[in-house]
Amino acid sequence: MTREKLKILILEDVKSDADLIMLQFEYMDFDPVFKVTCKKDEYLNLLETLNPNLILSDFNVPSFDGMQALKILRERDPITPFIFVTGTLGEENAVEAIKTGATDFIAKDRVEHLPAAIIKAFREKKEKVIRMKEEAKFRALIENSSESTIIVNEDTSVKYVSPSIKKILGYNQEEFLEASIFTHFPQEEISERMKVLKKVLKSSNKEAITDECKIRTKAGEYIWVSAILSDQRKTDGIEGVV
Repeated sequence: MTREKLKILILEDVKSDADLIMLQFEYMDFDPVFKVTCKKDEYLNLLETLNPNLILSDFNVPSFDGMQALKILRERDPITPFIFVTGTLGEENAVEAIKTGATDFIAKDRVEHLPAAIIKAFREKKEKVIRMKEEAKFRALIENSSESTIIVNEDTSVKYVSPSIKKILGYNQEEFLEASIFTHFPQEEISERMKVLKKVLKSSNKEAITDECKIRTKAGEYIWVSAILSDQRKTDGIEGVV
């Protein structure tokens, strides 16, 4: 049976640590290709020439640390797994790394846990690719529709509005995103619209609710629109009320 090729970039300045990391792949069903470096220029070059499937990095590397390497990767690639294999990290650094896009952390004295972390990372990558494809389909659908789609956060701020808002209300997308959705309704109807939003947020199974309401155009006039609302806060790529 042919094993899957895996291109692995290791950012590590201690040869024995890099050797121990590479040893873990003997227990995995991959055909690995390793490149090891501790220099920024080589790392940048290998991102282009190797196009790695996986990056394993120490946190502290002389003259070029793992956090820098992570930020560089995430600027160009949101999904390739980046796992820290490090001796010291600390809670503050761990939080920052997660926010920056680190996939996982493995302590060097527990490097035997690395294979399981890699399998988990590739499973999550596959799931993320599926979500990104679904989001792209959703965006393509709504951005080419003559009807307008608006995604609202729980705090009533507008998260997204489709380009057709220009034709319907006269606003460009940036203008409509500047304020709460309720600033576009007549003052006397805001309390009723709030009730509708609360009903949507309490509804089960993403039940759609229809609402007829007046909304202000950019020219200052109010027009009647028919809206279909549903709670999509737990839907990847949407995460709001549509």
